[in-house]
Amino acid sequence: MHRLSVAACFLLLALPAFIAAEEPDVLYKQGIAKLRDAQADHAALVPATKLLAQAAALYEAAGDEAKTAEINSCLYWAKKKMTLADTEEFKGEAATAKRLDAAANPVAVSEAKGMLDKAEIFAKGHAGDPLLTAIRFFEVGDRFSETAEGRKAIQQSLAAMQKVGEKAMLETYKPAATDGKAFIKSEPAGAAIILVAADGGKMNTGKITPALIQLPVGKQCLELTLKAYKPSALSVEVDGKTITKPEATMLAPMTVPVDIVFEDGWMVFVDGKPASAAGTGKAETPCTVELPLGGHELGFAKDGFMDIKQRVDVIEGGVKTAQGMPQTQVEVKSRPNKGSGTLLQYGIDLLSIIKPDRDALRGKWTFANGALSSDDSNRAAIKVPYMPPEEYDLQIAFERPSGNSSVLIFLRTPKGGEFYLNMGAYGNTRAGFGNVRGRTIDSNAASVPHQLQNKKRYVANIQIRRDSIAAYLDGKLLVQYKTDYSDLSMPNDWDFVNTGVFYLGTFQNAFRFYEVKLKPVTGTGQMVR
Repeated sequence: MHRLSVAACFLLLALPAFIAAEEPDVLYKQGIAKLRDAQADHAALVPATKLLAQAAALYEAAGDEAKTAEINSCLYWAKKKMTLADTEEFKGEAATAKRLDAAANPVAVSEAKGMLDKAEIFAKGHAGDPLLTAIRFFEVGDRFSETAEGRKAIQQSLAAMQKVGEKAMLETYKPAATDGKAFIKSEPAGAAIILVAADGGKMNTGKITPALIQLPVGKQCLELTLKAYKPSALSVEVDGKTITKPEATMLAPMTVPVDIVFEDGWMVFVDGKPASAAGTGKAETPCTVELPLGGHELGFAKDGFMDIKQRVDVIEGGVKTAQGMPQTQVEVKSRPNKGSGTLLQYGIDLLSIIKPDRDALRGKWTFANGALSSDDSNRAAIKVPYMPPEEYDLQIAFERPSGNSSVLIFLRTPKGGEFYLNMGAYGNTRAGFGNVRGRTIDSNAASVPHQLQNKKRYVANIQIRRDSIAAYLDGKLLVQYKTDYSDLSMPNDWDFVNTGVFYLGTFQNAFRFYEVKLKPVTGTGQMVR
């Protein structure tokens, strides 16, 4: 039998209590780390909330009122930033949902001064952590926005958030004599070029795009950052002999998820263009939409009603309130009035009716950030479940991210037949309609030499009339052809595409489709679902 020392026995007896005492601290640290991540990545907000809710319950059970109050402020902040989609994440997690609700319970106005005093004490004790300071003042300011204490707290919260940005300043990278060179570009230009070390540490090169910079020889990771745009990673191989010249990095606008609260069935527009909700091609109230930073005009349209319009100013974290604070909800307060509007006259939004899981024929098709994307399958195709009228105009906005192959639009003739428009065909050398008298666009009378540029968004306008067809690209005539449609036919290698409705196709190349709209000219179209 082994004997244990008195000290060892004491340690074993104390160990469970030690672990229990440490657990809320671990959860708290993990939750705060996720909360910091959520400032740049909204997806981190839900896991941060779950961790903090668990920590708060343990601190409360241990009688630690100060830590409980601190976390409750964080939960109040998190709840204010949550969208409808976020709240769905808490279904089945009653304890977390209950703690969120408790953190947001109303507080008597008489408590405003006391809460402000405690927030100021907290700020002095956390002078090196402006984010937590901003969160603590935010709760006071948001709860008591109509009081002197609330207005003061709002200003202190905004000032602390400004320090968050200042605290993020990075050390400047100092080039070495052994460094190589790389020429870095971005669209748009003006992005700061950050060198990311293998351990995740970051240093500012002090350069903004486009720029020739010095970097250590070997494979390096860069991060390009520009205000109002999402940070973008770029991998470069520096050989020390030549100047490395990677393609320009396309920066995506930074967006904020915002809930639109209004009665059912109103189509949402942003700056006159149809908005998209997560995972779908269109947004109808109530819904969550991604809004870019800056000022925007929200529009709301519904058949039989006049349009409703509302201005918003989007800042990091949400829509700016009258007090200057962000919130993730916009409530449409205007009352609907019978009549007609102009927003829906943009045409019939066909992109919104496409469902990749039901309509894809070949290849993988997905919706992301408002765009319908194909993969680089040999012949990817997807159905647009709409029967067009006799004569119509079709507008399609698309982009080829990379590659050297083609996009096809399969069209219905006034007489019920089918043909197609092909752009970027034959190694990105031809564009036009086909088939004409059995000939494809490499040799028929309805095609022209043409090249598509990568990473450029094009708008194609296609006109179908009883006696002619025409295609315009970015407002310029691409090709026009007189026909009674008897000479037009489909290519044999796309015979799996059924007749009667529209189809989008891509050949050995991924494409993104941002808009597919139809305007009837004569006749009436209809959904075929």
